[in-house]
Amino acid sequence: MKKNNIKDNKRRKSIKLKHYSSLLIKALLRTKAIRKNDILYYKLQFLLQKFTKLGKKTQITNRCVLTTRSNAVHSKFRLSRISIRQLSLKGQLVGLTKSSW
Repeated sequence: MKKNNIKDNKRRKSIKLKHYSSLLIKALLRTKAIRKNDILYYKLQFLLQKFTKLGKKTQITNRCVLTTRSNAVHSKFRLSRISIRQLSLKGQLVGLTKSSW
């Protein structure tokens, strides 16, 4: 595995964990049991702000698993268009055929 793939996998795992905990904190902030002037409310807000940009789902870049290319990556296969073409011509991707009309 290349360096970019390892970094991408680590980022995806950490974002998955942080995503669920941020959803939990947001749900707690929306409840009426915690008032806005309460200390717990401000502590929860502080925790929510701790999640940096690396903890947000929008910061994930799709990368090809084989070539670590970031441009033109098909989300279903997590492969770049070049890798998809090479593998489909060899017949290694099931369900893909070369179209002609």
